[in-house]
Amino acid sequence: MKCICIIFICISFNTFAYSQNFEISLRTGFGSFQMRDLKEIQDEVLEQTKITISDLKKTSSFPVYSVFGISSGISMTDYSISAIFNYESTGSRIAYNDYSGSYYFDQIAKNFILGGNFKKYSKHRIPLNNYFFKPFFNFNSGISLSHITFIDKLTIGDEQLIEKLELREVSSFVEPGFGLSLFISKIKIEPNLSIHIPTYRSGLFLEGNFDVKFEDEDGPIHASWFGVRMGLNITFIF
Repeated sequence: MKCICIIFICISFNTFAYSQNFEISLRTGFGSFQMRDLKEIQDEVLEQTKITISDLKKTSSFPVYSVFGISSGISMTDYSISAIFNYESTGSRIAYNDYSGSYYFDQIAKNFILGGNFKKYSKHRIPLNNYFFKPFFNFNSGISLSHITFIDKLTIGDEQLIEKLELREVSSFVEPGFGLSLFISKIKIEPNLSIHIPTYRSGLFLEGNFDVKFEDEDGPIHASWFGVRMGLNITFIF
């Protein structure tokens, strides 16, 4: 991680000497997340627990959820290069609640992304009053650090039984996409659409011990963040 950060800093400083503009971008949006293995775990827990709690229901299963990020880098007339940090999260729940107590099984998924972004702008401008649009092609690549928490909570009257399991995964990814940039003086407003594609995945492992893998009969279990990302970047140009 330290090595990657140093590389990004060196690239930023070396390139800045030849750049025209320095940029800082804030990102917000939404993402869809495949989470195939974790959905299978949720279904298995649901079926097994229904033997004793027949009215147990699936109330959430890794829905579309918010994505946030920040990036900084340099831009020239037709392209920009930047370092990015994004945060995304989602989760699932099965639940039962009545007068005697409650039962919940939660999976909380968080993803921290560190990478680089390359953006190529079209030479074609689309005028809009005193402003103009530019289509662009977008490409992100880097590493993601996944934090997955399983919480099993049973409440009967005043008594509670809580079990928690903390898992981690390291993966790499590519994320091609496209968008449209609206230039307003020293600000760019950029709606964009991309697809997040994991390339390498370590498999889930116990927090603090990479050698203790979380597996089933088919092999390693993954937190798959594969899916569509739809966002809006607001970029400040200096």
